[in-house]
Amino acid sequence: MSLLLAIDTSTRWASVALAEEGAVRSQRVWESNRNHGAELMPAILELLQAAGRRVHDLSGIAVAIGPGGFSALRVGVAAAKGLALPLGLPVAGVSTYDVEVFRIRGEAETVFAVVNAGSSGVAWARYDRSAGEGRTASGVESPESLIARAPAGAIFCGEGGSRLEGLAQAGSIRNATPPTRDPAALVTLACMQFERGAPDDPAALAPEYARPPSITRPKS
Repeated sequence: MSLLLAIDTSTRWASVALAEEGAVRSQRVWESNRNHGAELMPAILELLQAAGRRVHDLSGIAVAIGPGGFSALRVGVAAAKGLALPLGLPVAGVSTYDVEVFRIRGEAETVFAVVNAGSSGVAWARYDRSAGEGRTASGVESPESLIARAPAGAIFCGEGGSRLEGLAQAGSIRNATPPTRDPAALVTLACMQFERGAPDDPAALAPEYARPPSITRPKS
């Protein structure tokens, strides 16, 4: 993948990155004040301009598909589709959980990637070394309930990890101060997906939510 654009708008902490041959050459990480829709495309264009590249120079796109904020995720996925479809670019949709856990996966028998789920508590995915470090379970629950279900020696990571402070065992929370997701991890995971010959269909690409978004029925 000669020039890959990576997009992550999973939460208020967003990022874009350009990678050549799998190595990040430039990136921008920022905290969005619930304004991803207005900020994302200018950030992408500024990144390309600074690198002396154009949109037509891209050879592929990586995008974090969630879980995360409902509107935030839609912005990133829509941008990836809007670039990939007309340009005929391959796209890799990567789980936000996988990006969060990438750097510490394997440090313990069990690792939980945790994302803030607002009033619902925290969304989590469990990775077990005995299962090849792949995801073995996921869910949404209160921080207290997650700590109660975690086996001894488990470690926690991700932006939602801050909500476990004071509940989890000392030293078991890693990388919980945002920004917690490294654009290089998104790039690496996307490149692995492309190398497996498993790009996603841009037309079918959709955000993945920890819970289905609630729909309010119109008043009669």
